[in-house]
Amino acid sequence: MPELTWRYVKTPLDGENLIAGLAEKLGLSVPRAYSDLAVQNNGGRPNKQILPSSEGELEFRRLLRVDSNGRENIRQAAEDVLTYGAKLFPFGDDSFGNYFCFAASSGSKEAMVVFLDHETGKQTVLADTFQEFLSLLQDS
Repeated sequence: MPELTWRYVKTPLDGENLIAGLAEKLGLSVPRAYSDLAVQNNGGRPNKQILPSSEGELEFRRLLRVDSNGRENIRQAAEDVLTYGAKLFPFGDDSFGNYFCFAASSGSKEAMVVFLDHETGKQTVLADTFQEFLSLLQDS
């Protein structure tokens, strides 16, 4: 099985502090594995982008930028997500304006990964952990 690699990576500007600050503001805890990956691969696109789900195949286009430069960064996405009244931390998107987010998981310290449909506000649980989410990604 080929390793997960990242393309089109942007240079992060104080990304770790931005992630921690935003997570605290939203009252959520994000996995350390995500923070490390996001800072190293800021705005990057994975070589594996297809994710099977109960909704059919989903496309994980990229990690949202952890800095405030450019469009489609975590801070802007968090503002969008708040309009759905959900306590979510967006970390990625697809080509259609939907988000991949961390959500609080009852009975677990680590946040689960959900898909947020931007048209309906519907959340679909994809994985219990971030590591599980990454392991589910397949070649397109």
